[in-house]
Amino acid sequence: MDHHLGCVNVVRWSNDGRFLASAGDDKLIMIWQKSAFSGGSIFGGGGKVHVEHWRLHQTLRGHNGDVLDLAWGPGDVVLATASVDNSIIIWNAERLPEQITILRGHTSLVKGNINLIWYKL
Repeated sequence: MDHHLGCVNVVRWSNDGRFLASAGDDKLIMIWQKSAFSGGSIFGGGGKVHVEHWRLHQTLRGHNGDVLDLAWGPGDVVLATASVDNSIIIWNAERLPEQITILRGHTSLVKGNINLIWYKL
């Protein structure tokens, strides 16, 4: 999982565990999915060790600054991302990379606790 071009600031599992989202200083959100080719052994390990392999499923572009937090919504139908560009983007997780809306009301960077957004909706 080495496709990011900068520091990774946040990693979150989807609620159903099928996907893993990561985001960072490269302004990108990457959605990962476990590969069907998981498993195998570690060289020199002397035995079978379960090794998972993940593949890049989707790369989301929409922020103009570092992405500091993200949260999957109930049922994994939406994904919210927060950035130092003072915005929150709500993504349609069922039709990525479709954006549902961009929340621009902040006068400074949005840096954490975005998971609380779902309690307000």
